[in-house]
Amino acid sequence: NWSTKTLKKEKVTLKLGELTLDLSMDIPDGFAQEKRRAGPGHVAFVDPSKKVVSTPRIVLLLTRGEVPSLAKALSRSRIGKKMVVKKQESKGTRGYLVVYHTRKKGLLYVKYYLNERGHILECRASLIKSGGISQFETAAGRLEKICTSIAVNTR
Repeated sequence: NWSTKTLKKEKVTLKLGELTLDLSMDIPDGFAQEKRRAGPGHVAFVDPSKKVVSTPRIVLLLTRGEVPSLAKALSRSRIGKKMVVKKQESKGTRGYLVVYHTRKKGLLYVKYYLNERGHILECRASLIKSGGISQFETAAGRLEKICTSIAVNTR
């Protein structure tokens, strides 16, 4: 079960144009970088031993721009229309955290946005389980802990 695996500190380097970010974050033990979708400013972690959708996918994404306000992001996206917002937490000018899911709790998303040197650093963690995610609260808390563990190292 992924939600009971020890979290280990993973070092990641994201590059986009002239910007290189060295960071670390907690990832469940046994998860590995997904090679087929890696690219500039993008890395994903998955459980390579699982071919089912019942384990999370954790994505780090670096894009140009500034994090929009939480209110603007919720109004512009499908989050507020088709999803149930479980938690929203502002980090001031630094960014915000949003946890949301479908009404039947079969899809769970945690998104953590940070302003970082004129760019947006985003952690997206998602979990899909037909019929609903078992131990939903535990899963949501664990994914939130993973995304908010991001620490950017200064160069």
